[in-house]
Amino acid sequence: MHDPNQIRAALAEKADADDQFRARLMSDPRAVIEEEFDLAIPDGVEIQVHQDSSEIAHVILPPSPKLSAEQLSQVAGGKEDGLYYCL
Repeated sequence: MHDPNQIRAALAEKADADDQFRARLMSDPRAVIEEEFDLAIPDGVEIQVHQDSSEIAHVILPPSPKLSAEQLSQVAGGKEDGLYYCL
């Protein structure tokens, strides 16, 4: 299971049923997720776990669809040796 939505659902379900698991997930989410799902999370990826309460609600937004200048240069088309290309 590597679908992010399924992972989130499985983590929430297990955290609801097991207070010790919830505490470990809150304190070291990377290790718990890697262990539970046999995943290797890349070093540059930060994992944060937030817990809603009656006073706090979290809204998770997907990454912005806007491309940075670097990303645009990677997907821009061009002409080389008389051939057009687009990456």
